[in-house]
Amino acid sequence: MFVYSSTHLIPKFRKWRLHVGKISCANVLSDLYAMGVTDTDNMLMLLGVSNKMSEKERDIVVPMMMRGFKDQAEEGGTAVTGGQTVINPWMTIGGVATTVCQSNEFIM
Repeated sequence: MFVYSSTHLIPKFRKWRLHVGKISCANVLSDLYAMGVTDTDNMLMLLGVSNKMSEKERDIVVPMMMRGFKDQAEEGGTAVTGGQTVINPWMTIGGVATTVCQSNEFIM
């Protein structure tokens, strides 16, 4: 048995807030797919929320990013089971995908 994990983070973006959650999730999953792994056992979301945004801005942008990430995970056949959210100067989003597989289930 092998454990394969992929982590990706999109830092300091300014545009595409509607789609950045989907893009981030797709980047995490694509690392697994590149190794021939088709099933993801666990997906975590890593979210950095900017303290430079107003509360009103955060209330709009953050749920859209999270929804995009979650929707893309479901499209990839997995679900977001947890993660971490931090407050910092920059908006960031990323994730961790993990799978347990046998040697014949991935390309090395």
